[in-house]
Amino acid sequence: MPDSLKGALTLRLAAIILAGLSATGCVSSDFSVATANAETQPLPVAPIAMSEGAKSAGSLPNALERVYLRDTARAVFRRRPSERSDRFVFADPSSGYATCVRSPSRKGKGYDYALVVLQRRVLDDEIPQAADDAVVMRGNADTAPCRGSDPAFAWIRNG
Repeated sequence: MPDSLKGALTLRLAAIILAGLSATGCVSSDFSVATANAETQPLPVAPIAMSEGAKSAGSLPNALERVYLRDTARAVFRRRPSERSDRFVFADPSSGYATCVRSPSRKGKGYDYALVVLQRRVLDDEIPQAADDAVVMRGNADTAPCRGSDPAFAWIRNG
């Protein structure tokens, strides 16, 4: 390996190590922060609560939201075919705009579900990565509105 390439790799590795050492904390999967002195402090996580107005949603996603939901479902279900609810399961500025997505299970029986909660309506063609704050929930309790035998919405195939 040429000396100039070794020097560049060494410099890049040193920068990465220094960047790692300068980090004061990181967030773990239980939403706590481990700081440099090894204390764990819980982060405030506001639960998504459905108000009465949100429970009777029924509003429809616009064209940009449908594209965003299709692309999100592709990412969540790793490009497997998917469907989404034809309307928001709940829609309220204070709790978000939730849509159900599902894909046939890899095991061949039933479906895998996800609840995608948009924090605000999508009105622009492009969403910067910093503004992409949609929450994807996949737990059984989180996706309960999607799993009902007689949901208040119809399933539409994602294009």
